[in-house]
Amino acid sequence: MLSLTGFVLLGIVLTSGVGALVVCGLVMTFGYAPEVGEKPAAAVRRLALTRAAYGIATVCFAVSALLAIVALGRHSWEVAAPPAATSTLDTAATVEELRERQARLREEMTRMAARVNELEARARVAETRVQALEATGAPASSPRETTPPVLPPRSGEQSSLGAASPVVSAPPR
Repeated sequence: MLSLTGFVLLGIVLTSGVGALVVCGLVMTFGYAPEVGEKPAAAVRRLALTRAAYGIATVCFAVSALLAIVALGRHSWEVAAPPAATSTLDTAATVEELRERQARLREEMTRMAARVNELEARARVAETRVQALEATGAPASSPRETTPPVLPPRSGEQSSLGAASPVVSAPPR
């Protein structure tokens, strides 16, 4: 059984087709321009038929437009069917998965809170040291004034302070 939308779409196709056939028949009968030296009676007849055909085609296309509006409006009025009920086994599995995820998130939050507490304690220690240095009047060195630490050489390498070691490596291919 076709729904109302199916009938409306069929009506759109039919009315558009009739309007197009009327316009095509008009062009095939009279052409695009009137004949040169046409008799007055033939001109009146052509003009009357042309106006009638244009009127019929206009009504057909207007009905097609109205039916399209009805079809679009009908589509927006339709209510979606409710989702199918899931079985209790699916629901139980979903609930169990959510509980496991919740437990993982709680563990992660606990680790993050411990890390934040550790960082706050380190910040308090650093602040205490800065206050102690300021109280003694010792000049605090800025990070730019300090020299970077010298890393120990890797095994098999010489120190950069000693003789330069030749580096042999093949270019990547």
